[in-house]
Amino acid sequence: FGMKAVLSKADGKSPLNCQFVLDSLASKDTTSKTPLNLQISSLVIRNSAVAYDRKDKARKHNTLDLNHIYADRISGHIMLYSLTGDSLSLRMKKLALVERNSGLAVNNLAFIADAGKSSARIKGFSLQTPNSDIGVDIAIEYKDREIKSLDISSDHSSIGTNDIALFVPRLRGTNQSIFFDSEITGDRNTLNIKSLSLNTAGREIRCQAKQGRDRTLSAVSWMEVTYHGLYLCSICTLTMMQ
Repeated sequence: FGMKAVLSKADGKSPLNCQFVLDSLASKDTTSKTPLNLQISSLVIRNSAVAYDRKDKARKHNTLDLNHIYADRISGHIMLYSLTGDSLSLRMKKLALVERNSGLAVNNLAFIADAGKSSARIKGFSLQTPNSDIGVDIAIEYKDREIKSLDISSDHSSIGTNDIALFVPRLRGTNQSIFFDSEITGDRNTLNIKSLSLNTAGREIRCQAKQGRDRTLSAVSWMEVTYHGLYLCSICTLTMMQ
């Protein structure tokens, strides 16, 4: 309750200013290794703040600057069911915060995450801000750091251009919402877009794609994306072939 932490680094190679505290908590016995097995039945955070500064980097304004972060009004409820050397089971029931430097406000972040030696799943991922409402489910299977299968789906989600402007400053002030639904599968070598729908409330931007049952993605081309005539970026489009 009411925790406040101020972290900093002189440069990329320097330790955190709190490294001496972490070192004092480390085991002095280097001859044996205790397997990691951590459980936290319920962790409640209220009205806390965390600041981080990398002092050799100039501060950027009106954007999310990972070298200078000030997260304030942090409130959350986390349940860590299990954390071992090769598995994780976690429920983020609620997390809210305001990043003061960029203006990003997270009204709520929630999800359930499970990961093991061969698979990982994020279920019920929900991110809500004043401008966005994103819901995603992700499932991954892997072996020897190689992705065997990937499944991503989202339904009735929206993202505000004011939130995107934290990473693409030219969108600042546009104040529009982009609505999307998607179902994507894949593996190490392929990405299959089973269905994709993108549009804005006024239909200034609209994109719809759907994969046929007997088709595969085999051709690649590029297209330019604009918003009210403003160039944003180029994206890859995949052509369906029999």
